[in-house]
Amino acid sequence: MPDVVVVNQPQRPQRNPGRLVCARILLILVSLSMLTLGGWVLAVGVLMKRLVDQESGTGQTYSGSFDVSVSGIAIALIVYGCITLATGLCGCLGACTRARGFITAFFVGLSISLLITVASGSYAIQNAKNRQTEWSALTARDWSAAADTDRALAQFVYSCCGYNQGDSLAYTGSALFSDQNGSNPCAAAASAASYPGCYAAGNTFWQSRINSAIYSLVGSLLGLLLAALIAGCTQRYFREADDYQPSGAPFFYFGGGGGSAASQAGGPSGGAGRARMQGYEPLPSGKQDDGLGR
Repeated sequence: MPDVVVVNQPQRPQRNPGRLVCARILLILVSLSMLTLGGWVLAVGVLMKRLVDQESGTGQTYSGSFDVSVSGIAIALIVYGCITLATGLCGCLGACTRARGFITAFFVGLSISLLITVASGSYAIQNAKNRQTEWSALTARDWSAAADTDRALAQFVYSCCGYNQGDSLAYTGSALFSDQNGSNPCAAAASAASYPGCYAAGNTFWQSRINSAIYSLVGSLLGLLLAALIAGCTQRYFREADDYQPSGAPFFYFGGGGGSAASQAGGPSGGAGRARMQGYEPLPSGKQDDGLGR
């Protein structure tokens, strides 16, 4: 009669369905947030581009204060919006289908967004610092010698009048920008006195831009890193779920102590055949199993 040996298959880590569902939900929420952000950025970029195209054709706005054309900013926003939309779409598809290709594409999109965010944020911070340094070097003589257009532009951008508050160096001519509703608030002395001087207002303006750029850069980086962390955990849980198979149940195989000719020969209906179907080789005759499959 053949020897009967009971072998316990090695235990594999059991998956946690709740953890997997939670990871998928978080990835979907992050992806939907990126879709919303990408759509908003794309819409702003398209709107800016249309407004620029409707202007006189120069594509420049406030060239005395900004050295990047509005048209270039609009194109950059459109590109960044498209990348963010594609990244969010890949994240949603990856969470719903558990396809590793979409998760990989999501990681690639996050990497590109990270690089763009670091580059644009660093540029914005450095540009604002340079502008603040230039404005801090401005003297009252420089202000008086500036063209009327430059002084009017500074008063419009910084919401100020003159070099120092209450002085007589303000531009008091007609309004040069349509946003001023056809009137120059610095034209009347009583009205001009309620506005700060442009030297102090300009320094405050650029310092606020530096702080805003730093906060935006840090917040964006934290958001992208959190999204990458969630996507990494989700991909890991997907891999564990794909590799998981119920295991641990004992099975029998028959050694070569006797039995039918088919069993001795290891045929399809013999003990060796059944053992191989379970993924194990039969033990040599006379060897005892130690319960660990050795």
